[in-house]
Amino acid sequence: KIKQNVIKNFKFGLINIHRGVINKYRGLESDLWALFFKDFNNIGVCLHFIDNNLDTGAIIKQKKIRIIKNMRIYQIRYLTTILATKMITNLIKKKFKDLKNARKQKKFGKYFSFMPYYKKRKAKINFDKYVKTLV
Repeated sequence: KIKQNVIKNFKFGLINIHRGVINKYRGLESDLWALFFKDFNNIGVCLHFIDNNLDTGAIIKQKKIRIIKNMRIYQIRYLTTILATKMITNLIKKKFKDLKNARKQKKFGKYFSFMPYYKKRKAKINFDKYVKTLV
């Protein structure tokens, strides 16, 4: 979290590349939380301004990816990384003209932290297996 007095030092603001659909999933591991809730239509990337709260700044651009059957977690993260790279590259190529079209969020997604561990085995959820069986 960046404090307001730091944010104010940047004339044009600070931009966050959020690997998730911010109106649904704020915070960490947004793609995994969307999978956990079987919300396959809300996996993507969002460029937004940083404000004094977590992932609540005005949205510059947001895009989703389409999940296909048997897709693996590393493939989903690869696609969101490629999408994020293209989005920020396009923003730079357009000389940040899209910044003036940023829109305030009408609805804030729920904030999520790290994925939970199973208490019995202390093992992380195997999302590759999870996605393969659900999609």
